[in-house]
Amino acid sequence: MPNDQQRRDQTLTNHNPTLISRTRVTSFADTIRHQLSLDNPFEGFPASHYPSTLKQTMREADFVRSILDIVKPRLIIEVGSWKGDSATLMASYLAEKQIDGALICVDTWLGGIEHISCDDPKWGLKQFSKYGYPTLYFNFLANMMHKNVHRFVIPVPNTSVIAGRYLQSKKISANLVYLDASHDEDDVYADLQTYWPLLKPGGVMLGDDWSTRWYGVICAANRFAREKNLTLQTAGEKWFMQKH
Repeated sequence: MPNDQQRRDQTLTNHNPTLISRTRVTSFADTIRHQLSLDNPFEGFPASHYPSTLKQTMREADFVRSILDIVKPRLIIEVGSWKGDSATLMASYLAEKQIDGALICVDTWLGGIEHISCDDPKWGLKQFSKYGYPTLYFNFLANMMHKNVHRFVIPVPNTSVIAGRYLQSKKISANLVYLDASHDEDDVYADLQTYWPLLKPGGVMLGDDWSTRWYGVICAANRFAREKNLTLQTAGEKWFMQKH
């Protein structure tokens, strides 16, 4: 039978959840996931069923790290994650710097026009097709777990515009947005319009594929920067602008 002191302690615990356990710590990623009303897709996921499909290094990885060093982000939004190469780099940065941060990864994991009929094992979707439907999302989850960075990652499987509107409705505010989704000019411009409001002052919009091969990216970024009177800078195939 509990004595009087034990009864008083139990009563305090019932009225103050913070007394229940001092060892149970909620991470920032868990807090954001709760704010977004999302389940944790990594819980119980059989990552061993999926081999790693990540590249060895991300293009211009050192430059991306230099941007991360400047911004020192706690919350990053990635628009266009694919297999998770850039997500791995950014989540690994959070781990290395011991930042209690989060990386929201927005993608349909269904690819773009260039991926639908492509047979290239690097970019094609056919190898991930099951009963006629791409399953690249599961490969992404596995890659995050293979690299042990999944504790930072919050996948949002939807179109970039719908996901962006949802993040706005949930009052999400990020230090860095990394844009690498559809390369069609209208789509890139729509993503810029959608995710710019999600950037905090001082935050950076960072994008990929500044290349004549993807002329739509160049046109959309220039158009947006001109309309917003922003300074657009490039480094290799990366481009960026800072919000003031």
